[in-house]
Amino acid sequence: GSGETREFNGAEFTLALSSVIEVGGKRKSRVSLAEARLERQQWDHQAKTLDILGDLTTLYIATLGTQKNLELAEEFLRLSKSLQKTVKKRASRGATPEADVLRANAAVGLSEISLNALRQKFERQKLSLAIFWAETRPQFHRLSGSLYNFGEAQEFQQLCSQIKRSAKIQIFASDLRIKNAELGLARASQKSD
Repeated sequence: GSGETREFNGAEFTLALSSVIEVGGKRKSRVSLAEARLERQQWDHQAKTLDILGDLTTLYIATLGTQKNLELAEEFLRLSKSLQKTVKKRASRGATPEADVLRANAAVGLSEISLNALRQKFERQKLSLAIFWAETRPQFHRLSGSLYNFGEAQEFQQLCSQIKRSAKIQIFASDLRIKNAELGLARASQKSD
């Protein structure tokens, strides 16, 4: 060379590219394992989603039950107050002993306590439901639904078919595929390239 490169008369440059050629199905085994793990994660995600929906359904039914109990407690309080009024009227005329008035007063008091406890429980349950929708306060006052409408029963074979396709069963199947893929990878890794 000349100038600054004068000293490099016999310089050489070597570029080497290499790649390992895998034999014995190692790549296929690694890909199978990765696919099985990805499938497992997808089924896990679906199972968790279904678990959350199950929790929501359970809470909704419990809240619907509390709402119905609240209606019954309100009716019981109205009846207790009506009975209390009647007993007081009869006691003022001397037709009923004072002990019956005290019992009627106690029944009204217990009804009020029970009603207040149910109201608090209902508010807590409504708040828990609202949290499922990422709200800090419920945007509803009452729930709609029937506790006694179960729909039509499905055939046994149809239920079995649904179970076989369920996320939990698919997770078990995915676990088996992962174990088989890991076994295949371990066997392939024993062979040298």
